Amino acid sequence: DIEFWTASDPLKVLRTQAYNPMFYLNNLLIYFNSRSLVIEKEGSVDVDMMFSQFYVSNDYPPPFWKNQFQRTPTYVLHPEQTFTVSNLNSSVKAQLIPFSFRMPSSNYQVIALLDARLMKEAFYGIEDNRQFMILQEDGSLLYSSPGKLSASDIPAFIDGNDYGLSGDYYFFFEKNEGSLLTYVTAVPYYNIASKVKNASWTLVLVFAVSIIIGLLTSVFLSRKLNQPVKQMVNSILRRDPVKLESTIHEFDLIHQNIRELMNEKDAVHQELLDKRSLLTSFGYINKLKAITSDINDWKDIAEMDEPFLIVLFQLHFKVRSLKDSEMKTDRMAYFIQEYIKVLFSEHFPTSQTFQVENNQILSLICGNDLTEELDRALTILKTILDRDKAYFLVTIAISSAYEHSSQFNEAYREVLNMAQLARPLDESQVIRERSSIPTQLVFTVPQEQELYANLQEGNHLNCITFMNRMLSQFDKKGVSVQQLRQLAEGVIARVVKLLEPYGIDVNSSIYQQQQLALMEECYTLDQFRQFYMELFQASAAIIRSKKDEQDPTISFVMSYIENRFADDLSLDQLADKLN
Repeated sequence: DIEFWTASDPLKVLRTQAYNPMFYLNNLLIYFNSRSLVIEKEGSVDVDMMFSQFYVSNDYPPPFWKNQFQRTPTYVLHPEQTFTVSNLNSSVKAQLIPFSFRMPSSNYQVIALLDARLMKEAFYGIEDNRQFMILQEDGSLLYSSPGKLSASDIPAFIDGNDYGLSGDYYFFFEKNEGSLLTYVTAVPYYNIASKVKNASWTLVLVFAVSIIIGLLTSVFLSRKLNQPVKQMVNSILRRDPVKLESTIHEFDLIHQNIRELMNEKDAVHQELLDKRSLLTSFGYINKLKAITSDINDWKDIAEMDEPFLIVLFQLHFKVRSLKDSEMKTDRMAYFIQEYIKVLFSEHFPTSQTFQVENNQILSLICGNDLTEELDRALTILKTILDRDKAYFLVTIAISSAYEHSSQFNEAYREVLNMAQLARPLDESQVIRERSSIPTQLVFTVPQEQELYANLQEGNHLNCITFMNRMLSQFDKKGVSVQQLRQLAEGVIARVVKLLEPYGIDVNSSIYQQQQLALMEECYTLDQFRQFYMELFQASAAIIRSKKDEQDPTISFVMSYIENRFADDLSLDQLADKLN
């Protein structure tokens, strides 16, 4: 029996799953046999009304679903059909793949209506002209994307081939041993042929031009370089560095330095042999840095011949917040990497995500027109990352589009520079292009004097007001967190240097490192303001305490003079009193 007063609980769960974009569901139904009732994402409805008015298909009438309660299998994936999906305002046609689940002797079954169009677009893209089909174990058609071909056009290849040419199409087969489904992709022959033909002609042209240029260059350089090179070689063999008869003055310089280079080569070779143990130790450093990566991924990058871009994820861990957590930074970085890999694999099936440093994750995405899909993926990712902003922040830098794998290092340098542009915000940031930022933050001479004078006087309120004013000015110019930290390092160095004459009991370098560690935990303007307030208050307290202390000798001399101001005084008398 159904307890209708508790139906809201499963309805909430059902809606959460039905509206999850990662499941590609058009609707999710729970069909109760005893009451002939269906609960779906919009509410509950009678089963006859559901499949005769709202989700209408000739192949899936109400009796069909009624008969499913008599079947033996628990899970059944039904062939795709066209459903007329209606609501109060409209009626549309949708290609849906029903997937039903029912436990033996159960009074209900769960029916998931998969949206075939959305799944196909997510897998192949919107403008792809390939036709995709899925065959069941008995060879019947489970799904076919729109196109000219049908199940009868699929050829039967022998000798274990998983691809072949039939008619005007290349067919590619892949069989899933677990589900016993066969996936068939049909690609028009002219697509492949035209690409191969264009590539062949391009290679022929490049080869011909290379040969012509090589021959001309060889003749020219041979004539110009042959004689002086022969002289130089003979001179080296005779160990007699005579002057070369050549208009190329660089040859003389090369000849003079060859002997030195040979000596340096021997020295470097011997040094490498002596330090071989250091080179061996370098292999263990990567293990100590806890970088989790699959080295085989780099093979694909080296062979990449299509446009690509790089997305860098710079992780900023909040050390003080993580002290109360049992999670270590290397494990957190690994979990973040795995989530990014799963998310990007759904939006970009050919993408590669790996960790290059203990606080850097890199994603390599290949293809054209990636902007819109990448924005959607990063919007989802940023929402998830911001949930844990109390423990870490992520700066996401997106490189420009590059054409060849030889530019990978250039793209990596670009995103590294872009990651330095993060603004002082307590959230993850996405940096899509290089923006103009102010040059290095420095104080003018009057500003330096104002700050230094207030520091010497122990006037922390004026120092705090001054820094708050300067931070507001820098923020209006679009300053980055990196620049604010560089400025803070300079201020800390000035404060430490100012405190040295006052004889602080701690080592100045240790005190400076402590302040730098506190500064590294600042990510927003308010946090920088709080840091400067605490820094100036502590330094002012030290300065004032030292100024308040009086030397006993000076106190005695001042008291002696005040009490005997009318008497004759001399330095000898004061010296006698002080022994």
